[in-house]
Amino acid sequence: MTDPLFAPQLRSQPIEYYFYPNSQVPVFCPTMEQFEDFEGLVAAIEPLAQRGGVCKIIPPRAWREQLESKRWREVSEDGFPTMRPLQQYFNGNSGTFHQYNVDFHRKLRLAQFFQKSQEQDYRTPVVKVERKTQTIVYGSESVGIAVDYENGEVQLTEAAAAALRAEIRSESGRAKYRAARSQAMEGSGHGFTKDGRALFVSAREYMENEELERVYWKNLTFNRPLYGADVLGTLFPEPAQFPHWNVRALPGLLRRMRQRVPGVNDPYLYLGMWKATFAWHVEDMDLYSINYIHFGAPKAWFAVPISAHGRFETAMQGVFASEYQKCSQFLRHKAFLLSPRLLAQQGIPCNKVVQRAGEIVLTFPMGYHAGFNHGFNCAESVNFALPRWLELARVAKHCQCVGDSVTIDIQEWFQEDEDDRRLIDRIRTIGAGSEKPQQKRPRGRPRKRKPADCHQEQQVSDNKRAKISAVDPVRRLASLNTPAGVCGACLQPISDGAPVECQQCGLTLHVPCSGLPEDDGRYRCTNCVLDTDEVSCALCAYQNGLLLPVRQGSHAHFLCANFVRQTFFEMPAAGVVTRSAARQQSAVVCGLENVPANVWQMDCEFCKERGLPAFGAVVKCAQKKCLRVFHPMCAAVNDLKLLDWSTCRVFCRAHRPAEKP
Repeated sequence: MTDPLFAPQLRSQPIEYYFYPNSQVPVFCPTMEQFEDFEGLVAAIEPLAQRGGVCKIIPPRAWREQLESKRWREVSEDGFPTMRPLQQYFNGNSGTFHQYNVDFHRKLRLAQFFQKSQEQDYRTPVVKVERKTQTIVYGSESVGIAVDYENGEVQLTEAAAAALRAEIRSESGRAKYRAARSQAMEGSGHGFTKDGRALFVSAREYMENEELERVYWKNLTFNRPLYGADVLGTLFPEPAQFPHWNVRALPGLLRRMRQRVPGVNDPYLYLGMWKATFAWHVEDMDLYSINYIHFGAPKAWFAVPISAHGRFETAMQGVFASEYQKCSQFLRHKAFLLSPRLLAQQGIPCNKVVQRAGEIVLTFPMGYHAGFNHGFNCAESVNFALPRWLELARVAKHCQCVGDSVTIDIQEWFQEDEDDRRLIDRIRTIGAGSEKPQQKRPRGRPRKRKPADCHQEQQVSDNKRAKISAVDPVRRLASLNTPAGVCGACLQPISDGAPVECQQCGLTLHVPCSGLPEDDGRYRCTNCVLDTDEVSCALCAYQNGLLLPVRQGSHAHFLCANFVRQTFFEMPAAGVVTRSAARQQSAVVCGLENVPANVWQMDCEFCKERGLPAFGAVVKCAQKKCLRVFHPMCAAVNDLKLLDWSTCRVFCRAHRPAEKP
């Protein structure tokens, strides 16, 4: 169904669309008048398409027929370039794979590649699906469809039909209803009404696609498919003969570049066969991209919503940690796969859509996508850029360890006419506000530490939990303010014994947490000794609380230093209590240089919810195979029962340990 809160319009007319079954990927069906306005159509559909990560566009029939008549003439004249395909190897199991691409030992022509794709090892498997009722989700509503393959019958359940009766009371509505039903029964795809509502889907085709996906993930490591990727060329006619949505000359900012860059503003052709794969990646320089299948079998796409961009990167960094340590932009290598099932286990939405011949798929800046081919086909793809991309151009990252990685020096590559000078001035304005100094992070190898044994796990009451004050707009740090009766070190209530209290600010601590033998009435916390309330922790995004000195000169929370695996405490000689001005506590935090570089760069799950930037060292949930990461202090502030002091382990909210009887 369409989204009632989003109704894209162009040329004063609504753009018909529906959602692909069991997915949030919108499928747009524009009129010819809407389709001719390339930049206007993309801008109109982008807000909704970002929810799915990608979108599919079904071009008007007149456009496809015109392209067919001109395109096939070029192919029949043997205009397809010779290529050296890639042979793809996959290493891994259970939905986690590393892809390796090796040049095939010889070049192939189009006919030779087709013959290769029909060999037993490379042929699309025949899948069989049984008659059953399949629940298919359109946006927020589900429709049960019963299928009788022998009679070619497609039926809506009674509940679904009742919901649609109001729409088909008129003669025109009934005609549209019958046409959509007939279209689905013939296996030609999706039927929809004039307002974009999907009434029917070819259930047989949908379930066959699902079965092919299951076979793909199960047998990915068997055989080695060939992929004719990055073949420089085009099957589109000259722009003068075919002006609208011509992949070889798309409107946008990239047309004004001084030179042609293969794959960026000069299209590539892609020849696929069964299992030929493109791994998870975003486009170079976070550009838009368009993919059109000229002929052949469908192409399956997986996509992550733009809003889940950061969570997806964190999950992949955890699964492929060794690759992330080598290159922070390792996903731009297009060599790593994680199945939708594993992503769903980590709470990351993964949408699906199947693109058939004659259909267009658009990807958007910062949208991760992957996929595979159902069989022999030929697609064409190129990047493009709209004005919104300028906001991302100055901060777009690129990989320096891959030879074909593309970087665009905007001020250098665009022509210096009057329009482009205004464009460059705008880029400079955007860049001036987005550049921030990079904080240097310590690097090194992890080393073991001794867990703190200063206290046991205690019962916590909700009304005595640490409170968070407003975020400082300048430092972007949260202030940790503990109420009376709560320890400022471990955030647990002080239930027995006299606490140690700062004589100046009143911060209360357990005696073991303070590092003092007893409260002698002279204790002062770090903030009071330094006469400032802006002492922040080097390991998290909080300031205040019990901060211990770090050997390198900064400070760290007692709690953070206990739960970050690489840090440890250096104690003074037995019986000696250090009480100098800046180091009055009885321990010094060491080992920050041993924290791996990737640990400093990951986003804390709790900080992202409050809009705080990546800062400090995160820890991974102690539950096996869970990829969620967060600051120990953030977990403690959210729920103290996420921390296990006896083993110095931290859990996420989904794997919170059960209370002991």
